[in-house]
Amino acid sequence: MGSMYAAISGLQASSRWLDVISNNVSNSQTVGFKSARVTFSDLVSQGLSSASAGDAGSNLGGVDPNQLGLGVTVQSIQNIFTQGAIETTGNATDVAITGNGFFTVKSGSQTLYTRAGNFTLDSNGNLVTANGGLVQGWSSTLQRTNDANTTRITAADNTLDTGDVSKIGSITIPSNLELAPQATSADLNVSDKNKGVIFGGNLDEATPANANAALLNTAGLLTGGASQPVAAGASVAANSNPAVAGATTIAAVNALAGANDPFQTIKPDAVTTNTVYDSVGQPHTITTWFIQVGQTNSTPVANAPQWAWYSFDTTTVSGSAVFTGTPSAANCLGGTGINTSAEYAATDPNLPTSAFGLISFNADGSLQTNGGCDNLANTVQNNPVLMINNELGSASPLGAGTFNPVLGSGAVGNTEFTLNFGTPDTFVVAGASNTNGGFGENIVAGDNGLRDGLTGDYGNGTTSVVGGVSTYTPNDSVTVEKQDGYSEGVLTSIAVDQTGKINATFSNNQTIAVAQLALASFNNDGGLNSVGSNYYQTSANSGLAVYGTAGSNGFGTTTGGALEASNVDLTVELTNMVVAQRMFESNARMVTTADSVMSDLVNLGR
Repeated sequence: MGSMYAAISGLQASSRWLDVISNNVSNSQTVGFKSARVTFSDLVSQGLSSASAGDAGSNLGGVDPNQLGLGVTVQSIQNIFTQGAIETTGNATDVAITGNGFFTVKSGSQTLYTRAGNFTLDSNGNLVTANGGLVQGWSSTLQRTNDANTTRITAADNTLDTGDVSKIGSITIPSNLELAPQATSADLNVSDKNKGVIFGGNLDEATPANANAALLNTAGLLTGGASQPVAAGASVAANSNPAVAGATTIAAVNALAGANDPFQTIKPDAVTTNTVYDSVGQPHTITTWFIQVGQTNSTPVANAPQWAWYSFDTTTVSGSAVFTGTPSAANCLGGTGINTSAEYAATDPNLPTSAFGLISFNADGSLQTNGGCDNLANTVQNNPVLMINNELGSASPLGAGTFNPVLGSGAVGNTEFTLNFGTPDTFVVAGASNTNGGFGENIVAGDNGLRDGLTGDYGNGTTSVVGGVSTYTPNDSVTVEKQDGYSEGVLTSIAVDQTGKINATFSNNQTIAVAQLALASFNNDGGLNSVGSNYYQTSANSGLAVYGTAGSNGFGTTTGGALEASNVDLTVELTNMVVAQRMFESNARMVTTADSVMSDLVNLGR
């Protein structure tokens, strides 16, 4: 009888093994599925005789116990959390995890976990699983306004407080999401390379003085000729900078016309054009000229060129006499020798109030002066601040009224922005007032500017003989590396990066991280309960969920536009199926044999 019961237990165990194999095979194409395996253990053995120790005095040896096994049982059915293959789908909302971690999902009142990243966006913009579970994560701190048709991001600081698990919630990305315009910034700090208009490139130190630079003198922009830089620690002489205190106002420059407009005749030595944006999202084309106005003849840099700069709003507006698309005095926004304090200071008293200065370089090509204004409260030069009109049809770049950054107030609004030509030398205040009209009083010894913007190196231009005279053609190459403004944009696409951030891209080419997926890990993945629909649930032996972001603190990385395939190996499963079948057949044969033996026993009594 024991042999029959042992064989029956073998039939039961092999049948359970075939059940597991069948489940694995049937889920070989299930997204994120983790295969299971069966382990067996023997049942308690029946003792026929116990062991006895040897007795040397009686010349008897030890005897082992005699035990009879009663069969087999399934010891465990374990999920195997090995990595599945990553398959590219091209669907933006599909996400695969490579390595440790589970996606976190809310389904009703339950918190569930899954490796299946075949997500979609529902009609409300919620990121959901195929079964409608709400995918969890952190959402960016975005100021939004809502109306019947759109959800508009009015301010975005991309703050994702992933260290606070209490801020984990459902991720929502409305299809009608819009990004409000952002004006190009005004930042006086020369060290900040993320705000305003950031310049790069080189102004060739071998550039000769511009043949028409004297026209700037005629217009009152350069008084006394070229600047004379001083040695470190020495004091700048009054009026040594071409722009004297109280120099030509921007209003006076805008009024120049015809033969009095120097910009109609002067051909700049270097020019660059870029786009900036006002506070209502209108693009403005800004053209900036660089004009070599003369060379120094004293320390610290002998025979180094000095550069005047001028920026123009060259946006083309049909029918406008100001916005013609061509640089002129009428659309000049500012530059060397121009004092804008009358237009700016009444509304923004924190801005410098002297005229813009020259751009010059140290012997190593680093920036010495950046063409900005002096603010005696600062120990470094400021970035030049310019102003554009939010109403392009106005009579002048600044409009008829004073600067008013608040729109909807009844007055024409204007937008400030800065030009960052690089980090110049440090200056310190030496006197109670600044008479040179351009920058601080004393150069700090040994504190040269940086090479993080414009440089003044030899440009390696070309030399040719013209009329028997060797002529050098300089190589001046100035570029705008970036600016931080943009127009209004509508959502065009989303993408998930390796850290689980969901980046939204808008029609204005801006990309903002609107959310980040919350991953969960456990001390014992095998302790999770599988509850169907590709979900797992915590159990007493899984440990509590620990939340984090992909790529950090032991979590795996995420791949957008891809899915993790099932980790079922059909080769292994089909092999196991054959073994399990043989196990079942063998145990079935044992039952047949035991039955035959019992029949023989019955027949003995006949």
